[in-house]
Amino acid sequence: MTYQELIDNIRDLGFSDDEEMEEFGELVPNAINRAISEINLDVPGAAPRNKEYDFTVLATDTARMYIDMESVDPDFMEFAETYMLHAEPDSVVFTEFNDFEVKNESTIVIDPAGYEGTFRVIYKAAHAKFTGNELSDTLPLTAAVHYLVPLLASYYVWLEDEPSKAVQYLNRYEQLLEEYKAKLANKRLRVRVLPGGM
Repeated sequence: MTYQELIDNIRDLGFSDDEEMEEFGELVPNAINRAISEINLDVPGAAPRNKEYDFTVLATDTARMYIDMESVDPDFMEFAETYMLHAEPDSVVFTEFNDFEVKNESTIVIDPAGYEGTFRVIYKAAHAKFTGNELSDTLPLTAAVHYLVPLLASYYVWLEDEPSKAVQYLNRYEQLLEEYKAKLANKRLRVRVLPGGM
């Protein structure tokens, strides 16, 4: 879905026309940006690619390390479902790593004793903001969740002028969001490990 298609959906959900949409000015882009950010945070895998930050621990490192992701990347939003991976020195294979703490929801604390190699932090970052000029660009979310955006963005756009409609759109969004999350959880449960390994 492009931004133009999204705006057309918002217009149609409000039984409006292009002229009224233009009169809203900054309200429409702000509502779209808010909706995209919320869906990115609420839906596992909504962003097409999580961002990564790599750092190296040497055998000589002994002091606890504090990595403040908000300093690393001002667009940091939250950690992805898998926070961190680790690769031994001279290895290109990363494995999940869990021996760390998280402080203030954005700072990773790791005791490097006994570990060395490359560590990869996986996180969600804010999308490039829609300003109203990127109409032909595709939404910065996985295509599987595009259908959620018009409902949530419409809630924000129509809340003041059409509050009862807006609440209906929010309720429908929340219902579809829960159905989507349940479908994702069901897919994870159906994964089977066959005897004899891979």
